Amino acid sequence: MKFIATAFVLFMNSIVVVLCVEDDVIDVIDTLGNQMCLKRCSQISVCVSVEYNKENLRCKLLSAHSVNKETTPTQLWNGTECQKRVQVNVCEETIQSVYLSSGKLFCLPKEQYRNVALRKPANLSSVWRSDSDAFNAVDGIGIVTVSGPEHCAHSDGYERNPHLTIDLQNLFYIDHLLLLTRGDTSAEFFHDVEVRIGNLTIWEEMKTCGLFSETAELGQWYKIQCASCLVGRFVTIKITGDRMMTDHDGNLLSLCEVSVWGRRYYNS
Repeated sequence: MKFIATAFVLFMNSIVVVLCVEDDVIDVIDTLGNQMCLKRCSQISVCVSVEYNKENLRCKLLSAHSVNKETTPTQLWNGTECQKRVQVNVCEETIQSVYLSSGKLFCLPKEQYRNVALRKPANLSSVWRSDSDAFNAVDGIGIVTVSGPEHCAHSDGYERNPHLTIDLQNLFYIDHLLLLTRGDTSAEFFHDVEVRIGNLTIWEEMKTCGLFSETAELGQWYKIQCASCLVGRFVTIKITGDRMMTDHDGNLLSLCEVSVWGRRYYNS
């Protein structure tokens, strides 16, 4: 969209009308976020809208109304420039460096680890009954109660290697998992558990985060620490090995809650 500014110039004792065609763009600046872009617009009387681009962190200040479109960021990454270019484990860094389109470098504190699995889509390889589906493991209720199958995810007990997969819906750095066993019975069924992380749900193509080979107890949280810094969208928890624990020559995967602790990965 264009607007036309009119100027009057005195030329040889006559008034000449000059039409000046200009863009709606008042200015283009670097900002760290859409809110900062909007705030800058509010400080300029002729600014009525913005276009903020996460791709290059650029903020267009406009004198005409526009739809504020955003794209997926690719210019954010966990760098080392803010730490005198010393290479360290990206999972241990506390600073992320952000290059703006102008070439300027900003240093920001990293997002803290949080439970990135809460209320995310989840699937069980089989389901015992309708009130014991996979969502029970990520609904957050297990944090306050550990009793009864209606708050837990249960496979049907006929599989040799039952598994639960959570779709985090974005790429995350994964640090560790916390798994809560059922509080009233069936603790013995929780054995030989392996956790893998990946961009796909194909078991063989996923990377191992960690293993649980202890003897489980009722209603307890168990931590599985990833041995290395892993990035992925999908988390699969699977009973492996040759031990069969049910009367049906299979295994039963029973999880009352799963929390996956990580932070966003911005290199995608």
